[in-house]
Amino acid sequence: MERCLAEPTSEGVAYRIDTRLRPEGKKGALAMPADQFERYLETRAEIWERLAWTRCRFLAGSRTLGADVEARVRSFVYGPWDRRIPLVMTGVRRRMERTLTDLTGRRLEFKVGRGSLADIHFALQMIQIREGHTRPEFQVAGTRRLLEQRSTTTFLPETDAEELHRAYVFLSYLEMLARMDADTSVNALPDDTIKLRAIGRRLSLLPHGAGVRRGDPGLAEPADRTLADTYGRLTSRVRAIYERVVERLEDSARP
Repeated sequence: MERCLAEPTSEGVAYRIDTRLRPEGKKGALAMPADQFERYLETRAEIWERLAWTRCRFLAGSRTLGADVEARVRSFVYGPWDRRIPLVMTGVRRRMERTLTDLTGRRLEFKVGRGSLADIHFALQMIQIREGHTRPEFQVAGTRRLLEQRSTTTFLPETDAEELHRAYVFLSYLEMLARMDADTSVNALPDDTIKLRAIGRRLSLLPHGAGVRRGDPGLAEPADRTLADTYGRLTSRVRAIYERVVERLEDSARP
């Protein structure tokens, strides 16, 4: 099944699926009975999996089975807060940056780099788990939906939430343009001035373009800035917000 979906063809790739992330890893079955899946979540699932499963939502198939699985996942994800979560996820982020990004800093790593989409996802997902145990409105599948919902929390002030929303829209738009340009699933912009300038024009950030267009949420930077400069300032702010979220979550667990 994975091969049928992910193997390149003359028409491209349908989906890129990493089945190593399934329960039990690459040695496990692609599908398992619901009771066995629930036992895995209760007994062997790792801390980071609680964050990953915040995205769980029914797409197709049996609605009865889908509702059953979603209920089991919610019980796992939104159980009591585990004070180890911020520390563990900080370690995960450091490993991601160390092993998955270009440490020279020449590429714009919009997916997993410092202050990237990963920081936004991780911050919001940790807050979901912390608040979702007692506040059902935080049990929302997907970062964009949660940001647009604007649920209030002491762990993310309104101004920071608005900043993350703008950054999320900008980085997601950047991701789309980069993948359209490369015609493949890339996680960073190329270290190529010409290509960066072309993408920058399409983002209406460079003076060669028409400036910031009204209705382009997230593109609130002056039009006389380069894409790299804008990206650098935006991701620096995202990282600062992420670190504040982690600190607040850690403080909330102290006696």
